Amino acid sequence: MIRDKKILVTGGLGFVGSHLVDSLVKDNHVTVVDDMSTGRLENINMSAITNIKTVEEFIRSSNEKYDIIFHFANSARIARSFEFCEETLLNNYNSTVGICEYIKRTNIKTKLIFASSSTTEFADKFNNPYTFSKVVCDELLHLYKKHYGLEFDIVKFYNVFGSDRESLLGDYTTIIRKYMDAVENDQILTVYGTGAQARDFTFIHDTIDALHIVGDLPSEGKVYHIGTGKATQILEVAQTFKHKYYHVKPRDYEVAFVMCKEPNVPGWSAKTNVSEWITEWRESNGIR
Repeated sequence: MIRDKKILVTGGLGFVGSHLVDSLVKDNHVTVVDDMSTGRLENINMSAITNIKTVEEFIRSSNEKYDIIFHFANSARIARSFEFCEETLLNNYNSTVGICEYIKRTNIKTKLIFASSSTTEFADKFNNPYTFSKVVCDELLHLYKKHYGLEFDIVKFYNVFGSDRESLLGDYTTIIRKYMDAVENDQILTVYGTGAQARDFTFIHDTIDALHIVGDLPSEGKVYHIGTGKATQILEVAQTFKHKYYHVKPRDYEVAFVMCKEPNVPGWSAKTNVSEWITEWRESNGIR
């Protein structure tokens, strides 16, 4: 576990970011930056210093030196990026350049951990605005490393699930949360196409454990894949909920298969299986 560090978490009121903050505050000095585009006030941890502003606004007003910066303040979700293309491209690029410049100005020895996307491994970079923006940001870090000595590592998440905070993404939330909400409201689950498309579902607390390990490692410009190494078909996920579902037209941009081929965080492996987790949730809610 990360201890005795001065840490900045951008996007620290979002789904993954807020869980990370909760895990860090006991043993570290934590500052959060979030512009509330998808974050929520109820995710504020009172043991952290919270700034409700954009990354650009924060870096213009701060000269603090940090040991670690977790940069999670990127516009997320493929479907959302089609509707908000300009916002996705500009926010992800500008915030990442801003963080790199901030480190260059304040403390070039700051360790940067950037949340990229597993979609960059499985989709052409022109498949959607979100994936394109992540590819560009990944390359930016290498540029700053080559010319300015930026110390960074990249983490790639794989369909993180398992918390009420997924709901903060609204219509663009995770498929697990969509199905949970549908079951609770007695609505039919939607399966795109045949449902044969497969995903590597990784539990939120397993993901946070991996981030602590990465945060404790020396920066090497590596890409860490935080996934289970197992793929589950969407149809199987829907059937595990033991609820009515129907098939609709597949989405043109959807990638058929996304799985962490080789989880590579030293000493870490995911403990939670998505089907077992859904079954436990269903049974705890009296759904047989």
